[in-house]
Amino acid sequence: MIFSILLSAALFHVSLAVYSDYFPLPAEGATVLHSKHDPDITLSYKKTDICESSYSGYVHLPASALSDVEGPPEYSMNTFFWFFPARESPETAPLAIWVDGGPGVAALSGAMTENGPCFVNDDGNSTRRNPFSRNNRVNMLYIDQPISAGYSYSNLVNITYNLLTETQTPTDFSKGIPFTPNITVFPGTVSNPDLAFTANNSNIAAKAMWHFAQVWFEEFPIYHPENERISLWTNSYGGYFGLAIFSFWESQNKKIQSGDLKAHYLHLDTLGIENGCIDAVSQALGYPHIAYNNTYNFPLINETVYNEIVQSVIDPDPDHGCLAAIHRCREVASVGDPQFYANNKTVNDICAVATELCFPILGIAETYANRSSFDIAQVLPTSFPNYQHSAFFNRRWVQQSLGAPVNYTDSANLTGLYFLGTADAFRQSQASVEYLLQNDVQVTLVYGDRDTRCNWIGVENISLTVDYPDAKNFRAAGYADIHTNKSYTGGVVRQYDGFSFSRVFEAGHEVSAFQPETAYEIFNRAMFRHDIATGTRGKYGASHYQSKGPASSWSIKNVLPPPPPPKCDLWAMSVTCTDDQIIAIENGTAIFDGVIVTSPAS
Repeated sequence: MIFSILLSAALFHVSLAVYSDYFPLPAEGATVLHSKHDPDITLSYKKTDICESSYSGYVHLPASALSDVEGPPEYSMNTFFWFFPARESPETAPLAIWVDGGPGVAALSGAMTENGPCFVNDDGNSTRRNPFSRNNRVNMLYIDQPISAGYSYSNLVNITYNLLTETQTPTDFSKGIPFTPNITVFPGTVSNPDLAFTANNSNIAAKAMWHFAQVWFEEFPIYHPENERISLWTNSYGGYFGLAIFSFWESQNKKIQSGDLKAHYLHLDTLGIENGCIDAVSQALGYPHIAYNNTYNFPLINETVYNEIVQSVIDPDPDHGCLAAIHRCREVASVGDPQFYANNKTVNDICAVATELCFPILGIAETYANRSSFDIAQVLPTSFPNYQHSAFFNRRWVQQSLGAPVNYTDSANLTGLYFLGTADAFRQSQASVEYLLQNDVQVTLVYGDRDTRCNWIGVENISLTVDYPDAKNFRAAGYADIHTNKSYTGGVVRQYDGFSFSRVFEAGHEVSAFQPETAYEIFNRAMFRHDIATGTRGKYGASHYQSKGPASSWSIKNVLPPPPPPKCDLWAMSVTCTDDQIIAIENGTAIFDGVIVTSPAS
């Protein structure tokens, strides 16, 4: 029998039985639509009942349609989406896009561990309903981006996947599998892992997303909104992604309005950032601060280490000081690479110094306290939120139901290294927040206070220093309690009209996973333009809204809970398993319940 890799040039003459347990089958049963503007651009989709009735598919963009993205790219983009109509009144519900962080983490990760219609069980093969799903009242569109994340791909390549080392190695299987597959080492098919076949910075990713949106909002036949307003929500590295995406989309809208560009106008409504990193300069001193003096009275470092880290941040020598290195990087880049194609070696080399000096402060919790920087309540290895969705999305029946001809990659590690190599995180700034606020895009900042990686202290500083017409009114606002329900206060919020900053109590990096109801209420109140504190204040307009309360929330303290029970997951061994468990998995003595190791115990 002939096994074919969809959209590739190779045909392999092998027994299908040899591959049946590993390689995805070609996608079948999808409706394919050609773009009104370019017949080479297509949108494919199919109805699926995974979680609940929904639609999944791809926007297929040939390299010829992407000449403005990378000058030009030499690869096509096949971007995966999963659309969940609102459970209540989808015809009149607003729409929100969700992209994840990483860079290179699939949006499906957020869907299945944070805010989507269902969660994956420990067996890695079944799901349960999420009562706080964001599609209860809002149409949700999850997009795997950039290329290589999740099910999105350029061209397909056969690889050997090693769960122990978390590597994907291109492999020739034309003469059969040259090794004996097992539970940790097996063949598969993924997007070309070559770094030249994906974005290398947030600006390029934003351009690719604009092309996706042009096709999806014009061609996808299932979505017929009464209003065309689009919101975007994200977390973690998505702070950079979200700001780059919406800023670029807004700049394109201005070109459309002026007549300089003929394209589909994207009506931007709200950008929601949940524990997202935004500006390394404004956030830098927040890292030693929260590690030494946090609202849980749980120092991760002593005073000596704190002073050493602060000095490494503020040292004025750009070859030794984090902030000075970032400023030099941005100055050189503004001249040598103003469009941020990240293809100027001189600029990249200079900016690499900023990466080298600044990146270590993101991992203070792990380095000095054996705690997770994503949740200081957790001791390493961590197990929450879980990773069972990786096994689920690599089930053949799931791939067939979703129409994915590729294995699922939860986190495209090589993409992350590519972004790191261009110092993307250190070239982004809070100017993008200012640009959106100046153009009447609502910005909602939501931060769990147990996260140190993109912590609330640094972003509170950003919220108080952004410059836009209502900045003084925002700074004059006080912290009001967030009434999650009649009996629970989930956090505090400072808000003036469409700009808000929320500190969510007892939450780590993925706010929705830790405090699902509070995050759900904040999301809905922002989406329907009600006050974040209570949700009872109607839409603000001529009558402005300003939250009332103290200027600081620092007096509100909490106590760290005990760490959650450890749970070693086969698909996330490096972060969830002990050394003894990894050895047992490798030598075949580990005992599993689904994809979870039960023996040896953690």
